[in-house]
Amino acid sequence: MMTDAVLPHDLVEARRTPRFDHTTLPASLAASHRTAVWAEVRVESGSVRFTELEGDAPRDVRLESGESAVIVPGVEHQVEPSTDAILYIQFFREPDASR
Repeated sequence: MMTDAVLPHDLVEARRTPRFDHTTLPASLAASHRTAVWAEVRVESGSVRFTELEGDAPRDVRLESGESAVIVPGVEHQVEPSTDAILYIQFFREPDASR
């Protein structure tokens, strides 16, 4: 599945979170929040509802196993995993940015 937001081509992977399920997802990720950098929510199994809470055309998508959604910096959003979901967040940086 391809969602509307696309990562800039020059970014490189910076770090990723541990894998989470619906019981281990930190409350700070389940609640509405913003990131300062580009990221992707990646679903390994189950499904995750990814919702943007602001913008001209906020996305509200259900991501299935193997799918991902780009997280745009500064846009308030939240994730809601299904009871069988396994997911992680991949963060990106500029190629010349310090790690």
